[in-house]
Formats: sequence, structure tokens, C-alpha cells
Amino acid sequence: MKLPSSLKERRHYIVLKKTDESKIKNILMQYLGILNFAKAGPKIINLDNKTLISIERDFVNAAKTALALSKIDVIKVTGTINKAKS
Repeated sequence: MKLPSSLKERRHYIVLKKTDESKIKNILMQYLGILNFAKAGPKIINLDNKTLISIERDFVNAAKTALALSKIDVIKVTGTINKAKS
């Protein structure tokens, strides 16, 4: 059974320079805490020269803050994966 579009997760994509996956997860876990980390559900996608973080829309600002405090540069935030890849 398919979910109606109103119940689907709204995800945004944070584009970063190439960064280690475990480092990103540790940074987000420390800043958000275990409960909010689980709610945000970050998924890390490694491309050739950049890293994408797919995250729940409500936690984008918190994730950007955590990355900025750790001196990781955020290139941009988009709503679709195709815009993030280009």
C-alpha cells in the first residue's frame, strides 16, 4: 500500500565538499542528540567530488549549524537530488 503524498517525509539535501561519512555522523550525533538524530534520519551519499546529506526538512538548520561549528563548509541546500548533483 502506498502512502499518500501528505504523509511522506519531506527531505532536503545538503551539499558539502568530500568529507568522511563517520565524521559527519559523529558531528550530527553530538549536536542533535540521539533522539533528534533518529528523527532527522540523515542519509549520506558520496559522489565523485562532493558529499550529500539527505535529511528531514525540519532539521536542515540544525544540521547546517552543527557542520558550521565543526568548520565543514556547506556549499548549498536544495530540495531535489538532481539540483544537488549539478
